[in-house]
Amino acid sequence: MTLDELRHIIIASDADDWHVLSGPSYLDRFMPVEVGRGDEMVYELRHGEHDSRAVFKPDVDVSIAWGLHLNPDEPAYFSEWTQGFPDKNAYAYYADVFYRGSLVDRVPIVAVDGGRYKIAIPEQDLEEISNMQPKLIGYWLGPWKNAVGKLITNLVGGYSYEEGLKRASIEYRP
Repeated sequence: MTLDELRHIIIASDADDWHVLSGPSYLDRFMPVEVGRGDEMVYELRHGEHDSRAVFKPDVDVSIAWGLHLNPDEPAYFSEWTQGFPDKNAYAYYADVFYRGSLVDRVPIVAVDGGRYKIAIPEQDLEEISNMQPKLIGYWLGPWKNAVGKLITNLVGGYSYEEGLKRASIEYRP
């Protein structure tokens, strides 16, 4: 199976095609993190793991796990697009796609509005202005990132995914 074929399967699926498992995923990461202790800097080992996993019912070789924070030191996420929600708290994590146990793709997801919506980190439309910083004119998602965000939202029972995109002013581009 190619990566494009795998992505197509996931894009065409819906929440009923998946079996969700909660609890330990056994998909762990340990990272050394530099922390200050008094006048010295030392390294600590931080543990993180996906807290949920879903297996594709028609082909159990395909699975998605989510919940592993992008940055274990700073799980909070801030971007202009996350500020259109009543609850300004947002945090970022990975949605990892596995095939036959191997990690084959990764989509960063942001839980916005206190976790009510799960949206992939969007692409940015920038307007080039000579001799100046580019001007941000909007955010958008293509089919792959959009499908993963929508699937995670539907698997965990969040609010309306489309409403989340609307509040975040993110355009979907097929």
